[in-house]
This record gives sequence, structure tokens and C-alpha cells, in this order.
Amino acid sequence: MMKKIIIIIIALLIYIPNVMGQVEDVNKNIKKEKESSGEVTSSDTTNSGSTSSAGDAFLGFVVNVFVATIGSAQKAALENVRIYPERVSLETFTSYGTEVNNSTNYFHVGLRLNWGIIGSDFKYTNLNDMTGRLKTIDWQVVVIRIPIKNFKIDYGLGFISILDLDQSYSNSSLGFDWRLPNIGVNITSAYQWSGKTSLDSRYKKSFILRADYNIYSFKKVHFSPMLEYAYHTYFEQTNFSLISAGIIIRVF
Repeated sequence: MMKKIIIIIIALLIYIPNVMGQVEDVNKNIKKEKESSGEVTSSDTTNSGSTSSAGDAFLGFVVNVFVATIGSAQKAALENVRIYPERVSLETFTSYGTEVNNSTNYFHVGLRLNWGIIGSDFKYTNLNDMTGRLKTIDWQVVVIRIPIKNFKIDYGLGFISILDLDQSYSNSSLGFDWRLPNIGVNITSAYQWSGKTSLDSRYKKSFILRADYNIYSFKKVHFSPMLEYAYHTYFEQTNFSLISAGIIIRVF
């Protein structure tokens, strides 16, 4: 019997570091990628004057069309703000959670500004376990929102910055926000991905699903407890499956 117990203890000692060492694995890959990217040298390029002029003209045409389209869509979205007041709003949240099968702790706070079809989304995340911590800022600097009544499709562009390691990556997102005002429920989901690194893998890919329920409103301030599930993959090899709970405060 004692022999079996010793074998089980030894097996656990071997297994637990592999399970609980995920944050350290991510930090190691960030450092490795940072060193690798520093060795990349730029190559010489040659430009043709005529090609450059044609390219500038085409780019100017595309920009003008884009700005005109955005302007028209923004005007239409703001005209309906009385019916859909959340289209011009400020939103902040905080949540705390853990990994489903691990001892990883997850702290998450965010701030979002919505103005018609344009928004900006800022988040701070602290992910830690017994091997270390990973503190990041995720800022979707520009978010384009396509509203269809109470349903909105979001596309964002921004960056992720790893605070302790002084490293940043470009980041994009695609998701939706579905407001059900009759029952006070809001459902949000998003898929995010960073650009490829010098290790030929993406720093991070993540899927988020969140639901909140409005329990109290005071004038234009609305309080909603929330539940969130998030699945993060770092460098396409280290995964976190996280559940968290918190509160969202919206002003509109």
C-alpha cells in the first residue's frame, strides 16, 4: 500500500508542474520571439516614380470612398440614437475568474467607448499561476460597428502590449453584440488574433463569450452582473480555458 502511495505522489510531482506551468511557457516564448525578431534585418527596396504616383492616386481614391461611406453610415446610426441609445455610450467592467482545470487566476478590467458606428475598446488583463504572471494591455484602438437594430457586428484593429517584457503585437478582432432590452440581457462574443511573430506562430488567439443581465438602473447608469467564458491560445501551443464573473456598468 505504501509503495502505491509513493508511486502516486511521484506521478503527481511530475504531472503538476506540466499542468501549472503555462504562464511561464508563454513568457519564455515571448522572450524567445523578442530575441528572434531582433535578429531580422531589413532588405533594400527600389521604387519606381510612375508606379508610386499611380499607387498614391489609387490609395487616395480608396480613402475618399471609405471616408464617405463611413460618414454616411455614422450619420444614419446617430439619427436613430433615441431608439437605440446604447449606440452612444460608455461601458466599463471588471471580472475575476480561474481556469477550468487549473490553478490559474484571471483578473480582467476594461473600458469601451461607443459613438455611432465607431468605438474604442481598452482592456487590462492579469493572468498568473505558481510559475509567474502575464500582464497585458489590449487596446482595439478603432472598432467599426455595423448596427442592425439591437444587433451589432464589430471589427477592431489595435495592439496587445506585454507590460513586464516590453513587447507588443498587432491585434485584430471580429465579434458581435446582441442587446435584448425586453428581458435586460446583453450577449457579446468576439474572436481575436494577433499578427504572426518571428517564430512563425501567432502570439495569441482567443475566443470570448459573455452574457450579462441588467439588475438596476439609475437615470442613465445601468448595472449588470456578468459571466464570461474565454479560451486563449498563445504561440499555438499553450492554452487557457477560463471562466470569470464580474459586473458591467453602462452609461447611455
